[in-house]
Amino acid sequence: MSSVSDIEDILSVSRFQGGQSNPTYLIDTNLGSLVLRSKPVANKIKSAHAVDREYRVMSVLGREGVAVPEMLAYCDDLDVIGAEFYLMRFIDGVVHWDPCLADLNLTDRKGVYYSMADTLAQIHNVDIDQSGMRDFGKSGDYFQRQISRWSKQYDAAKDGSSPDMDKLVDWIRENPPLPSGHEAIIHGDYRLDNMIFSKEDNSLLAVIDWELSTIGDPLADISYQCMQWRLDHRFFGGLAHVDRLAQGIPDEAEYLDRYCQASNISIQGNWEHYVVYNYFRFAAILYGVARRIVDGTAANPRAKEMAALAEPVAVEGWKLAQKI
Repeated sequence: MSSVSDIEDILSVSRFQGGQSNPTYLIDTNLGSLVLRSKPVANKIKSAHAVDREYRVMSVLGREGVAVPEMLAYCDDLDVIGAEFYLMRFIDGVVHWDPCLADLNLTDRKGVYYSMADTLAQIHNVDIDQSGMRDFGKSGDYFQRQISRWSKQYDAAKDGSSPDMDKLVDWIRENPPLPSGHEAIIHGDYRLDNMIFSKEDNSLLAVIDWELSTIGDPLADISYQCMQWRLDHRFFGGLAHVDRLAQGIPDEAEYLDRYCQASNISIQGNWEHYVVYNYFRFAAILYGVARRIVDGTAANPRAKEMAALAEPVAVEGWKLAQKI
């Protein structure tokens, strides 16, 4: 496609189902399938649902050779569809929702996990100065800023007593993880079901859902994903009770080593500390979901299921913190 202006016929439009906070549509045209992602039409908060940031980061990463969808156009003219939006190329691949990858053979399962580790390292290795992304987020004190942000969200969201979460918040405030000494583009929600894989050879075609991306500490990204190895199956496909060796899935140490070698980034403090930080962050997000249910503003169809996990995640996080 030379230009989106070459589109003459829109054959069909359908909305992707799921919990996207930014409405996302599949558009079939005479020149192929496109994806349109927009702010909610009724959105009134300037800083929320920043589709312009998503478009920018994927445009830059695409030029750097990272597996992301091809960006085609961004529009901030509200007269077009009533909200800001961007268009990207549709990728006809597979999203794996099951972290055990039951549909794949053992060799392919390990390959999927290795490709995730390698791609995250590739993202973190993009030079934020040479790529023009230095201003994509604040510099310095990333963990401190995030702890402050999510602590405030939890304080605003909590309804009643949550002793384990209260202890976890106090602990992480007093014991922030050591910074890696690196600043990088970070995804913010790097997990298996935010990736599209090839139907033919299981290669990673694209990392999607960049809504939480910013400039930050790369150890926050990798420890967030490694938390999946600690969570049990209740927590959106955790791997804690899976026989990884029998399933052909690398264990956490192997996966982390793969990432560290590819990124040339080393762990600066106690690794468990970074995982505790992500238990805290994840729990704070879930308490926020619970608050939105109470307020009647929760849009995600899985909101009640997610909210029910806030306390168990906090309990697990506090248990781990006490072992450090």
